[in-house]
Amino acid sequence: MERQEILQEVLDEIQKDFLNPELIQDNKTNFEDKGKKYRVKMPTQREQSEANTHRDIRLGELYQTKGLYRASEWQKILKENQNIDLNKIQEDADDVLKEIVKVHLEAVDKKDDKEAIDKLKQKRNELFYQRRLLIIEKAGHLASTIEMKAQDDYYRYLTMLCTEILEDETTDKWAKVWKTYKEFEKDVTKLSTLACGKLSELIFSI
Repeated sequence: MERQEILQEVLDEIQKDFLNPELIQDNKTNFEDKGKKYRVKMPTQREQSEANTHRDIRLGELYQTKGLYRASEWQKILKENQNIDLNKIQEDADDVLKEIVKVHLEAVDKKDDKEAIDKLKQKRNELFYQRRLLIIEKAGHLASTIEMKAQDDYYRYLTMLCTEILEDETTDKWAKVWKTYKEFEKDVTKLSTLACGKLSELIFSI
Protein backbone atom coordinates (compact mmCIF):
# COMPACT_ATOMS: atom_id res chain seq x y z
CA MET A 1 0.00 0.00 0.00
CA GLU A 2 1.41 3.40 -0.98
CA ARG A 3 2.02 6.19 1.53
CA GLN A 4 -0.86 8.35 0.31
CA GLU A 5 -3.31 5.45 0.61
CA ILE A 6 -2.21 4.91 4.21
CA LEU A 7 -2.56 8.61 5.00
CA GLN A 8 -6.00 8.67 3.44
CA GLU A 9 -7.11 5.73 5.59
CA VAL A 10 -6.01 7.66 8.65
CA LEU A 11 -7.94 10.72 7.46
CA ASP A 12 -11.05 8.65 6.80
CA GLU A 13 -10.87 7.22 10.31
CA ILE A 14 -10.38 10.45 12.25
CA GLN A 15 -12.85 12.38 10.14
CA LYS A 16 -15.58 10.51 11.99
CA ASP A 17 -17.43 12.58 14.59
CA PHE A 18 -14.59 13.86 16.78
CA LEU A 19 -14.21 11.47 19.77
CA ASN A 20 -17.96 10.80 19.53
CA PRO A 21 -18.42 8.71 16.35
CA GLU A 22 -22.00 8.64 15.14
CA LEU A 23 -22.66 5.13 13.88
CA ILE A 24 -24.55 4.77 10.63
CA GLN A 25 -27.26 2.17 11.03
CA ASP A 26 -27.15 -0.86 8.74
CA ASN A 27 -24.59 0.77 6.45
CA LYS A 28 -27.15 3.27 5.16
CA THR A 29 -27.68 7.01 5.48
CA ASN A 30 -30.98 8.83 5.02
CA PHE A 31 -31.65 12.29 3.61
CA GLU A 32 -34.52 14.37 2.25
CA ASP A 33 -35.02 16.41 -0.90
CA LYS A 34 -38.13 18.39 -1.83
CA GLY A 35 -40.17 16.70 0.88
CA LYS A 36 -39.29 13.16 -0.20
CA LYS A 37 -37.23 10.68 1.79
CA TYR A 38 -34.20 8.98 0.27
CA ARG A 39 -31.35 6.79 1.40
CA VAL A 40 -28.04 5.59 0.04
CA LYS A 41 -26.62 2.24 1.05
CA MET A 42 -23.19 0.71 0.93
CA PRO A 43 -22.65 -1.11 -2.37
CA THR A 44 -22.62 -4.88 -2.38
CA GLN A 45 -19.75 -6.86 -3.90
CA ARG A 46 -21.86 -7.38 -7.00
CA GLU A 47 -22.60 -3.66 -7.29
CA GLN A 48 -18.93 -2.76 -6.85
CA SER A 49 -18.01 -5.28 -9.53
CA GLU A 50 -20.63 -3.81 -11.86
CA ALA A 51 -19.30 -0.29 -11.23
CA ASN A 52 -15.73 -1.49 -11.82
CA THR A 53 -16.75 -2.95 -15.15
CA HIS A 54 -18.46 0.32 -16.07
CA ARG A 55 -15.28 2.24 -15.15
CA ASP A 56 -13.07 -0.11 -17.17
CA ILE A 57 -15.27 0.28 -20.23
CA ARG A 58 -15.20 4.05 -19.77
CA LEU A 59 -11.40 3.97 -19.47
CA GLY A 60 -11.18 2.11 -22.78
CA GLU A 61 -13.33 4.76 -24.45
CA LEU A 62 -11.32 7.63 -22.96
CA TYR A 63 -7.98 6.12 -23.98
CA GLN A 64 -9.18 6.27 -27.59
CA THR A 65 -10.38 9.87 -27.34
CA LYS A 66 -8.02 12.38 -28.90
CA GLY A 67 -6.99 15.38 -26.86
CA LEU A 68 -7.16 13.68 -23.46
CA TYR A 69 -4.14 13.01 -21.29
CA ARG A 70 -3.27 10.50 -18.62
CA ALA A 71 -2.75 12.01 -15.18
CA SER A 72 1.03 11.44 -15.27
CA GLU A 73 1.32 13.12 -18.67
CA TRP A 74 -0.82 16.08 -17.67
CA GLN A 75 1.09 16.51 -14.43
CA LYS A 76 4.35 16.79 -16.38
CA ILE A 77 2.81 19.36 -18.76
CA LEU A 78 1.58 21.48 -15.84
CA LYS A 79 5.02 21.43 -14.24
CA GLU A 80 6.92 22.29 -17.43
CA ASN A 81 4.54 24.87 -18.91
CA GLN A 82 2.85 26.51 -15.91
CA ASN A 83 5.21 25.65 -13.05
CA ILE A 84 2.35 23.93 -11.19
CA ASP A 85 3.81 21.15 -9.06
CA LEU A 86 1.08 18.67 -8.11
CA ASN A 87 3.56 16.62 -6.09
CA LYS A 88 4.25 19.67 -3.93
CA ILE A 89 0.52 20.29 -3.47
CA GLN A 90 0.10 16.67 -2.36
CA GLU A 91 3.07 16.94 0.01
CA ASP A 92 1.51 20.04 1.57
CA ALA A 93 -1.78 18.19 1.97
CA ASP A 94 0.05 15.27 3.60
CA ASP A 95 1.78 17.64 6.02
CA VAL A 96 -1.57 19.09 7.06
CA LEU A 97 -2.90 15.56 7.54
CA LYS A 98 -0.04 14.81 9.92
CA GLU A 99 -1.02 17.89 11.91
CA ILE A 100 -4.61 16.62 12.03
CA VAL A 101 -3.38 13.30 13.42
CA LYS A 102 -1.41 15.14 16.11
CA VAL A 103 -4.51 17.12 17.08
CA HIS A 104 -6.55 13.94 17.26
CA LEU A 105 -3.99 12.22 19.51
CA GLU A 106 -3.82 15.29 21.73
CA ALA A 107 -7.61 15.27 22.00
CA VAL A 108 -7.58 11.64 23.12
CA ASP A 109 -5.20 12.58 25.95
CA LYS A 110 -7.46 15.48 26.98
CA LYS A 111 -10.84 13.84 26.42
CA ASP A 112 -12.05 14.86 29.90
CA ASP A 113 -11.13 18.54 29.43
CA LYS A 114 -14.12 20.11 27.62
CA GLU A 115 -12.46 23.49 27.09
CA ALA A 116 -9.36 21.90 25.61
CA ILE A 117 -11.45 19.62 23.40
CA ASP A 118 -13.45 22.59 22.05
CA LYS A 119 -10.21 24.38 21.10
CA LEU A 120 -8.83 21.23 19.47
CA LYS A 121 -12.07 20.77 17.54
CA GLN A 122 -11.73 24.29 16.16
CA LYS A 123 -8.10 23.68 15.23
CA ARG A 124 -9.02 20.34 13.66
CA ASN A 125 -11.76 21.95 11.57
CA GLU A 126 -9.38 24.68 10.38
CA LEU A 127 -6.83 22.04 9.34
CA PHE A 128 -9.48 19.98 7.55
CA TYR A 129 -10.53 23.09 5.64
CA GLN A 130 -6.92 23.87 4.75
CA ARG A 131 -6.34 20.33 3.51
CA ARG A 132 -9.62 20.27 1.62
CA LEU A 133 -8.57 23.37 -0.33
CA LEU A 134 -5.32 21.68 -1.33
CA ILE A 135 -7.08 18.48 -2.41
CA ILE A 136 -9.65 20.48 -4.37
CA GLU A 137 -6.85 22.42 -6.05
CA LYS A 138 -5.10 19.21 -7.08
CA ALA A 139 -8.33 17.56 -8.22
CA GLY A 140 -9.20 20.64 -10.25
CA HIS A 141 -5.93 20.42 -12.15
CA LEU A 142 -6.52 16.72 -12.85
CA ALA A 143 -10.27 16.87 -13.54
CA SER A 144 -9.85 16.61 -17.31
CA THR A 145 -7.49 13.61 -17.20
CA ILE A 146 -8.53 10.14 -18.26
CA GLU A 147 -8.24 8.56 -14.81
CA MET A 148 -10.23 11.26 -13.03
CA LYS A 149 -13.02 11.17 -15.60
CA ALA A 150 -13.27 7.40 -15.27
CA GLN A 151 -13.20 7.54 -11.46
CA ASP A 152 -15.94 10.17 -11.46
CA ASP A 153 -18.03 7.87 -13.64
CA TYR A 154 -17.37 5.02 -11.18
CA TYR A 155 -18.80 6.95 -8.21
CA ARG A 156 -21.71 8.25 -10.24
CA TYR A 157 -22.53 4.71 -11.35
CA LEU A 158 -22.40 3.50 -7.74
CA THR A 159 -24.71 6.35 -6.77
CA MET A 160 -27.21 5.21 -9.39
CA LEU A 161 -27.09 1.67 -8.00
CA CYS A 162 -27.24 2.58 -4.30
CA THR A 163 -29.83 5.38 -4.04
CA GLU A 164 -33.39 4.53 -3.01
CA ILE A 165 -36.61 6.46 -2.39
CA LEU A 166 -39.16 5.68 0.30
CA GLU A 167 -42.32 4.65 -1.55
CA ASP A 168 -44.47 3.58 1.41
CA GLU A 169 -43.63 4.68 4.94
CA THR A 170 -46.13 2.34 6.62
CA THR A 171 -44.51 -0.76 5.10
CA ASP A 172 -41.00 0.75 4.90
CA LYS A 173 -40.95 0.03 1.17
CA TRP A 174 -37.98 1.43 -0.75
CA ALA A 175 -37.28 1.46 -4.48
CA LYS A 176 -34.39 2.47 -6.71
CA VAL A 177 -34.53 6.10 -7.83
CA TRP A 178 -32.88 5.50 -11.20
CA LYS A 179 -33.38 2.25 -13.08
CA THR A 180 -30.48 2.79 -15.52
CA TYR A 181 -27.34 4.90 -15.77
CA LYS A 182 -28.78 6.72 -18.78
CA GLU A 183 -31.74 7.74 -16.64
CA PHE A 184 -29.33 8.94 -13.95
CA GLU A 185 -27.34 11.01 -16.46
CA LYS A 186 -30.52 12.70 -17.70
CA ASP A 187 -31.45 13.82 -14.18
CA VAL A 188 -30.89 17.59 -14.18
CA THR A 189 -32.08 18.14 -10.60
CA LYS A 190 -29.74 18.50 -7.64
CA LEU A 191 -30.78 15.06 -6.39
CA SER A 192 -28.09 13.17 -8.31
CA THR A 193 -25.35 15.45 -6.98
CA LEU A 194 -26.76 15.33 -3.46
CA ALA A 195 -26.92 11.54 -3.56
CA CYS A 196 -23.30 11.38 -4.81
CA GLY A 197 -22.21 13.45 -1.84
CA LYS A 198 -24.15 11.32 0.61
CA LEU A 199 -22.70 8.12 -0.82
CA SER A 200 -19.18 9.53 -0.53
CA GLU A 201 -19.83 10.45 3.12
CA LEU A 202 -21.13 6.94 3.76
CA ILE A 203 -18.25 5.15 2.03
CA PHE A 204 -15.57 7.18 3.81
CA SER A 205 -17.25 7.01 7.21
CA ILE A 206 -17.72 3.27 7.53
